[in-house]
Amino acid sequence: MPIDKRVLRATRIILVHLVLYGLLTALYIATVLRLLSAPLTRLYSDHRTTYAWVALALIAIQGAILEMLTTFLLKRLRLFRLE
Repeated sequence: MPIDKRVLRATRIILVHLVLYGLLTALYIATVLRLLSAPLTRLYSDHRTTYAWVALALIAIQGAILEMLTTFLLKRLRLFRLE
C-alpha cells in the first residue's frame, strides 16, 4: 500500500519544523544564559515578584519570536503549504 504524497509532505514539513524550532530554541537558551544570567539571578534574589513577571514576559516573547522565525524560514524554504 503506497503512502500518499500529501502524508509524506506533511511528515517532512513537521520534521523540518521540529528541527528548526529545536535549533532556534537552543540558540535562544544559550543567548539568554550568556546575556541575562546575572541580571535574572540578581532580580530573583532581590525582587521575586518582578522576577516572576519578567520570566513570564520572556517566555511569551520567546514563543512569539520563535514562531515568527520558524514560519518565515519555512516560507523561504517553500515548505509551509501542503499543496
